Amino acid sequence: MDSHPLKLMAFSHICSANRITGAEKFLLFLLKELRKVYACTLVVPSAGVLADFAAESGIKVEILPIPLLWSLYKPESNVKEDISLFKHLYDIAPLIDLMHLCEPDFVITNTCINLAPALAAKEMHIPVGWIVNEVIPLTPYGYAAAEEIAQHADLLIGCSRTTLLPFKGIHIPKHVLYPSFYKEDVIPSRWNIERSTGRSILGITDDEHVNIGIIATDLVTQKGVQDFTEMALLLCPVNPNVHFSFIGNPFEQDDVFHRMVARIQQHGYSSQFHHFPFTKHIGSVYPALDIVVVPSLVPEGFGLIALEGMLFEKPVLCYRSGGLLEQVTPTNNLEWSVEPGDVAGLARIAQKLIDDKPKRIARGVLNRKLAMKSFGIEAFRTRLIPIMNAIRQSYQTSANRARSSLYRFPNGILIKGARSHKVFLLENGTKRPIQNLEAFSLYRYNFHDVIPVLDYELRQYPTGKSIGASVDLDSSPKQFLAKGSGYTIYWIKDMIRYPFASEAVFHRLRFNMANVLELPDSLIESLPIGYALNDDCLLNHGLLPYKYYRNSRSEVYYMDEVKLRRITHYAEVAFFGHSDEDFIDLQGGEFKILKSHLK
Repeated sequence: MDSHPLKLMAFSHICSANRITGAEKFLLFLLKELRKVYACTLVVPSAGVLADFAAESGIKVEILPIPLLWSLYKPESNVKEDISLFKHLYDIAPLIDLMHLCEPDFVITNTCINLAPALAAKEMHIPVGWIVNEVIPLTPYGYAAAEEIAQHADLLIGCSRTTLLPFKGIHIPKHVLYPSFYKEDVIPSRWNIERSTGRSILGITDDEHVNIGIIATDLVTQKGVQDFTEMALLLCPVNPNVHFSFIGNPFEQDDVFHRMVARIQQHGYSSQFHHFPFTKHIGSVYPALDIVVVPSLVPEGFGLIALEGMLFEKPVLCYRSGGLLEQVTPTNNLEWSVEPGDVAGLARIAQKLIDDKPKRIARGVLNRKLAMKSFGIEAFRTRLIPIMNAIRQSYQTSANRARSSLYRFPNGILIKGARSHKVFLLENGTKRPIQNLEAFSLYRYNFHDVIPVLDYELRQYPTGKSIGASVDLDSSPKQFLAKGSGYTIYWIKDMIRYPFASEAVFHRLRFNMANVLELPDSLIESLPIGYALNDDCLLNHGLLPYKYYRNSRSEVYYMDEVKLRRITHYAEVAFFGHSDEDFIDLQGGEFKILKSHLK
């Protein structure tokens, strides 16, 4: 076991300001469990509810906008062209930069449309776990989308068996992890107060009125808003004591909710219908309801609303759509479900519960009991164990591969990934990010000196402290050149200044005036002063780091921190942007210094 926990970075596809979806809830719940073992970071495209909840739970949050590839959710004949175009047009450099800085050992991408994080992680040889929350159509185009997802993942996590069906036959580890809940998030002792408050807002003053509700983050067609309305209109003529509640936000691109409001008004039943915007504290909504209806017209990945309704001891009526069937079966709710589109059947089973209050209450109590057994935290943690084992195995395989490739880049060079933008200075075996352009300019760096390498090679170097636009022990490079208002130039190493005794020594040691910082005298004078760099400095104090040395036999060496690297091919010198004009020719007794470093 490593002394430090593995670093896990998870990417959410969305993060809205006033709502949270089931997929977001699932990811948040998973991270709350994983953070007990791993150091977890959540990356969201914007600030919002999910980010707030994650931060409150002690999970580190990063914000980075990321495009989504919707073709992977509803693939059509051009899905392969869409994938190719996405890869061509989208610059994954910001994602790779973030991964270089945060150094994740494992990446999780959430929902099938969130391809970009997987592309970036694979570029860096970081293993990927892909959470599939949606049901990709079982068509040739759907299988093409599934193959693309599997190609960029090391393991798949489906929120139901239904979500993993398109991947049948694809050789990749697959795990079903049903969503779950914490008992402390569903507190029965508060239900009476929340029920009274919620129902009083509706004008329902007693328990003889039945409140039937549909809940969705967005009230859109596929969530069955029209079917819920048609069911309600079938029930209204014989049930004046029944109320119907829409809980969610109308969606601008889908006017089904407004059309249903108009239809209700035409039938003269407006007083029995109510609408409440979606609330992130959704637990305060369920107690005011007597029956929850989940009439999804498309296969649900899981359908978290149904599980939440059961936990609040509500009867749940639903269509047998996708993962919903995987809930109604273990909770003995098949008789309270019908086939998608069967509005009359939905009204029929609703009427049974309207007419029989004891059965309604008993069904709710049984729902909570069976839901806790099948989907409670103990069941979740049991299903999570093989996933955590797979994460560990994927990390170990990746780490072994990285260790087998020795570091081949010398300290003291500027370096960047071929697919990323961030520039680093290699020092003491770590890559120190240059914080910004101001810092880059301050230390007189030149973009012509930046060496591009493969990002997975760069990833092998631990990330050190960033180099900022200030001169101090934490923000500065280990060494640089500087001068004040006078003529003396200093080689500054570890914030100690070493004055050059002459211009001749400066040039002999292959320093360049273009790299000299001009600093306030007060800052220069605040630094401790070291030995003078004179004609005998190499003889008396040893070789300077980050320099090429040539001996009398024309052998070339590079002083890398405190260790010499033998340069066997001149092409290596040229690769790092140097030439023989950068070689310091050793003289007389200096050759002995070189040999002492070789021991």
